[in-house]
Amino acid sequence: MRLFSSWLLVSFAATGLAPMAGCGGGSSPPTGGGGLGAGTLDSGTSDLALCDSACAAFFACGTTVAATCSGDCVGSSAAYRSCLRTAGTNCNALAMCLFTALAPVDCPGGGGIPAGTATCAVAADCEGTCNAGSAPESCTCACITAMSPAVAIDLVNNNSCAAVDCASDCNAVAGSGPACNTCFDAACAGPRADCMAN
Repeated sequence: MRLFSSWLLVSFAATGLAPMAGCGGGSSPPTGGGGLGAGTLDSGTSDLALCDSACAAFFACGTTVAATCSGDCVGSSAAYRSCLRTAGTNCNALAMCLFTALAPVDCPGGGGIPAGTATCAVAADCEGTCNAGSAPESCTCACITAMSPAVAIDLVNNNSCAAVDCASDCNAVAGSGPACNTCFDAACAGPRADCMAN
């Protein structure tokens, strides 16, 4: 997990869904590229309907969600919404849309989009090491870049638990890396286990 400076990662819930109280839900989230289905969302879908569907898909992929997802998504960039439309309900494609949208904000020096071969476990451990040392964002951006796109949803699920369930400790403005790690270890056992397995 990492400290978060963007609203986008902490905003994953379909309108009408309450935030998940715990991390990872009652069962393991789908992993790998297949996700929940193949196919894109209809290009005629309104932004709100698109965002409702995308937020519900993130939730179904095992992402810990906040109640503001749909509204935040509607207010996000057209490029992000276009990516979501193409991703449909494919968990890894949705995750790649998110990383691509976050990278310019969270990693202004570059990186932050999975493009390597590392596992989720390696990337998450790398992020934890960055947090423990209160390293700059460039450290976690490099961890994400080294990770394989094939396990992108696993790191989104891992990180979203920290962002939602440990919001005050994992906030880049008011939180600290060590405090984020401590909260994450206590609150996010499910997503961490899924990430460590991939």
